[in-house]
Amino acid sequence: MPYLKEELYPDIDLASCLDGFSLVLGSGGDVIYVSGNVCRYIGLAQFELLGQQLSDYVHPCDHHMLSQLTPGKPLGSEDDLLEIFVRVKCTVTERGRMINMKQANYKPLKITG
Repeated sequence: MPYLKEELYPDIDLASCLDGFSLVLGSGGDVIYVSGNVCRYIGLAQFELLGQQLSDYVHPCDHHMLSQLTPGKPLGSEDDLLEIFVRVKCTVTERGRMINMKQANYKPLKITG
């Protein structure tokens, strides 16, 4: 009987293999899912982002990029895959220390989907 992947590597999950985190937005731009490892990249906890508008954490000059994520064209068109770069608030310093939201800098974030 062949081994299942879960039996061979029970402690490995998809999020640990990616160099990033997963984020799912609702049609209104609100965060409906974010993976637990988001804190390692931008310093914000999963519970802080859930239910919030992503635009609250994105640099004001990049809000027009977020409008490209809302479905304005019919699904199934050939350009369904979209890739944008926005600046998001980051509460992790280069040295790995945590700072508060008022002192937060912006960090580039690539959104693909």
